[in-house]
Amino acid sequence: MEVASYSLPKIGWKATAGSLDKNELISEFQSALSDEIDNVKRNQGKELELFEGQKTKALGGRYVYNFQSGDLRSWRRRRQGTQLKMTIDENTYYGLVDSWNQNEANIAFEKDLGDFIEKASVEDSSFELLLNLHDKLEKVKTGQADFNSDGCMKLFGFLKPTHFTIPLSFEITEASLSNLNVEQQLAVRKSMSQEVTFIWDRLVPAKPRRLVQSSIF
Repeated sequence: MEVASYSLPKIGWKATAGSLDKNELISEFQSALSDEIDNVKRNQGKELELFEGQKTKALGGRYVYNFQSGDLRSWRRRRQGTQLKMTIDENTYYGLVDSWNQNEANIAFEKDLGDFIEKASVEDSSFELLLNLHDKLEKVKTGQADFNSDGCMKLFGFLKPTHFTIPLSFEITEASLSNLNVEQQLAVRKSMSQEVTFIWDRLVPAKPRRLVQSSIF
């Protein structure tokens, strides 16, 4: 008896399964973003009250304030750099988590809000970054925003990237690579000779390899 075999449709340079239509692919990304936005909203927790914010430092165009709070254990999942939407004196500002512990938080702003902030209410607004990306993709679909479609299709394996016999943009000299180990030198040379390069970090023990860099020229 003959057994029928089934396989995914082989499309693209790397047998990537999926549509070659740009707008269909973008719609799939938007759908995934919508799911993630809903998930973040469900898990962002209640609004928090912070008080006695003292400006502690100004660095690189950011102003860091140290706030007190009764209990910040609900922030245990907030990573450094998480965007926060804050209401101060009925005005809305956006800050980034610099650091925190159970009773105090350091928040960085792009604007100097004075030496002291008496009180602030704060909510996690990280979903707004996802929402902005969702809206940006919609502008790409409608032609309102520039989009390197060929580069993206090469990144995801639908089109074959170009290789170059001469490195792009600058000449790689032995002196410029002297402070790198053999593997790092190979990574630099390879990334400068092709349009798409993935570099995996294998230096952290007992952890899966992580994609730390990709490049499209």
